[in-house]
Order: sequence, then structure tokens, then C-alpha cells
Amino acid sequence: MSPEDRDARLRLAALLERHLAGYDEAERLYLEVRGAEPDARPEMAASNGLIDLYTKTGRRARLKVELARFAERYRGSAQADGAARRLRELKAEDAATSESPRSPT
Repeated sequence: MSPEDRDARLRLAALLERHLAGYDEAERLYLEVRGAEPDARPEMAASNGLIDLYTKTGRRARLKVELARFAERYRGSAQADGAARRLRELKAEDAATSESPRSPT
């Protein structure tokens, strides 16, 4: 995939996600870009796009996987630290939810 193709796919994915609610297609495009020949800039942009997409659509399980992947892949960067922090927050929320007493039905 050429750099121009990656950039076009990233722009189309962002358009689909932000303005057209084409979440499945946006996800497919982000994954295509990320799976192409290694190139740090578009790969990071695709990963950020997936994180935004999963946050917006409430796909917590996928969001946690993507945050963990991002934190590991870009370890040592401020963005990776932010992803790791958000992942810890989500896990803490999950733990608090699973530990809270259930109300009688």
C-alpha cells in the first residue's frame, strides 16, 4: 500500500466515523492501514482512530485491547503513557462494577 493510499484511507475512515456513522467501514480502513507495510506515522494514526472509534461506539473490550496494544507499541512516549493510564481506568471501572453489590430483584 502506497503512502498516498494510507493517507486517503485514514481521511476516509475519519470522515466515515465522525460524520457518517460508518463505524464498521471506518474500522476496516483503520485496520487496513495499520496492517500495511510498517510506517510509524500512519500506523499510529490508525491506532488512534481505532481508539476514538471504540470509545465512541462503546466497544469496551476492543478499546481495552487497542489501548494495551498502543501502550506496548509506543512505550516510552507520552501517548503510550496516556493509553496505559486510560486502560488502568477502564480496568478499575470494570472491577468496581463487578464488585458492587447487586440490588435485590
